[in-house]
Amino acid sequence: MTLKQMRYTIAVAGYKSFNEAAKRLYVSQPSLTGAVQGLEEELGFLIFKRNRSGVELTAKGKEYLNRIQAIVEQVDELETAYHNEAKPTDYFSVSAQHYNFPVEILLRMIHEAGSHYRFFILETRTKEVIRNVAEGVSELGILYFSQRNKAVFLRELRIRGISFHPLTVCSPCVYMRKHHPLAGTGKIRMRELEPYPFVTFYQGEDSSNNFVEEIINFTQKSQIIYISDKSSGWHILKYTDAYSIGSGMLDSEWSDDVITVPLMDCDEMTIGWIQKKQAKLSEMAEYFLKTAAEVFDKA
Repeated sequence: MTLKQMRYTIAVAGYKSFNEAAKRLYVSQPSLTGAVQGLEEELGFLIFKRNRSGVELTAKGKEYLNRIQAIVEQVDELETAYHNEAKPTDYFSVSAQHYNFPVEILLRMIHEAGSHYRFFILETRTKEVIRNVAEGVSELGILYFSQRNKAVFLRELRIRGISFHPLTVCSPCVYMRKHHPLAGTGKIRMRELEPYPFVTFYQGEDSSNNFVEEIINFTQKSQIIYISDKSSGWHILKYTDAYSIGSGMLDSEWSDDVITVPLMDCDEMTIGWIQKKQAKLSEMAEYFLKTAAEVFDKA
C-alpha cells in the first residue's frame, strides 16, 4: 500500500470515474486503474463497484476511504510545513497601544515583503505591551509617557530590562464628533470637557492610572466609557457627545466624522518604542522604525 495508491483512490472516489481521475492527476488511465486494482488485491476486498455510469464505493471502500483521507491530509500538511520552512520567512512582531500608524507601516511591509512572512501587530493594554516585549512575544513595543506618569513608567521598564526610545513629542488633542457642542472651539481647556462622557481604553483591574492610554487623570469623572478597540471608540465618538484624548493622529476612514482639537492645559506626550536592553534589532524592526520616523516627520 503506497501513498500514490491512496491518492489515486481518493481521486477516483471524488470524480466517480477512473477516466476523469486520470485526467485530473495527469496519469494514464491504465496506470491508475492498475494501481487501484493492485491495492484491492492487497487489501482483499473491492474498493469500488464498476457500472456503466462510473464507479461507486463499496461499504468496505467507504470505510477505507475515511481512514486514508486523514492520513493523506496529514502527509500534505507535513509536506507544506517543511516545504515552507525551507524558504526564507520574514518574521516581525510589534505590540502597541491603540495607534493607527503601526498599521499603516505594516501595510507597507506587506506590500514589500516576499512570499513568506509572519507579521504580528498586537494592539493591547499598556502593561501587556511591556510584558510582550519583556517575554519576547514582540520585538518592539509602541507606547507613550508624560510628565505625570514618567517616573512610574520608566521604573517599570527598568525592572523589566527594557529600554525606551522616543519617536516624537506631541501636544495632546481632544477627539470628538464634528458636530460636538465644543467643535467650533479653536482650543479646549479641561474644565470645558467636564459635562461630557469620557472614552478610555480599558487597562484591566490590576492596572493603575499611570498606565492608561490617555494623558489625564479621569478617575473622578462621573461619566466614563471603557472600550478595548479603536473601532468601538470611533463609533461612540461619532454618534454621541463623548470625547477622548490622544496624540491627534486620526484614522483617515474616520476623518469625515471625527475631529481633533488641541487641549491647552495638559502635559506633552512622548511617544516611542521599546525593546529588550542590548537586543539586536532585526532587519524588519529596523525597517519599521525607519518608516515610523518618516511618518512622524511628515505629520
